Amino acid sequence: MATAWQISYSASPADLGRGAGSAHLLDSLHMLRDGNSFNFLYSCVTERYSDCGLILNLPPGVFAEEGPPFAKSSLITNEDLLILATRPPLEDDDEMDLRSISRSGSDLEVAIFTKLSKIFDYCNRKQVLLSETLSRTFKGDAMNYAAVQFNVKNNAFYSRYGCVTEGTIHSRLTKLEQIKPKRVNKTLGYLIYIPDIPFNDGISLLTSFGMNGTSNLLWNFIVKTYLCDDVRKIVAGNQSHVIVGEFSMNLLDDQRPSYLSADLVSPPRKIIDINIELR
Repeated sequence: MATAWQISYSASPADLGRGAGSAHLLDSLHMLRDGNSFNFLYSCVTERYSDCGLILNLPPGVFAEEGPPFAKSSLITNEDLLILATRPPLEDDDEMDLRSISRSGSDLEVAIFTKLSKIFDYCNRKQVLLSETLSRTFKGDAMNYAAVQFNVKNNAFYSRYGCVTEGTIHSRLTKLEQIKPKRVNKTLGYLIYIPDIPFNDGISLLTSFGMNGTSNLLWNFIVKTYLCDDVRKIVAGNQSHVIVGEFSMNLLDDQRPSYLSADLVSPPRKIIDINIELR
């Protein structure tokens, strides 16, 4: 039986102690995100992938240079599924943002990012530009979500968004910054399936993420609770697919969650739900 592999990133530089205030994160929900998010996604594909494994996608310099070397990677076959249950750090900059996610630079990561770059022209913890090619296929309200800016300090609510699809990446980000912000009090989750990552004769990838730690955990819980059938069909269909959903948390502003269950989250509003061809 094929295996589902969790791709695990290390914590951000700040979480590793290179930034201030890491001790205040001890009681934060977002610190639980990666393992639990993987479990939520894996529960949707257990019929197809009965085994699971863990890939430690660690960046250089996390451990001391001296000491035993890393063991060789486990054999990943083209029948397996990679599950990335956190935001891929396509444009993260460790020097500019202590909450960035550090890249490993591994051959597997490069192969994954090569494919994801056909879906995202730009993606960091604050801004997302979906690719021009993908955005041209949108109709109706979906066109307004080609470019989105998030307030990562306020529940990752999105505040600026619009049909910004033409020009250089720099000019599109500038236009996005110039859009008048709106108070939406909701955030977005992204789910992408790609059946042909160019690694080991081709391997499939399922990645699903929100824009900060807490929203990432909530989004993947929502996927498990409301979109599990969608995930099963998408993975079985063996065609690249993108879902973008809008969601919020049913919790008073002056409370923090002490549990996760269906009563805390409502079904997401699907903004984008399409099969795509990646060339």
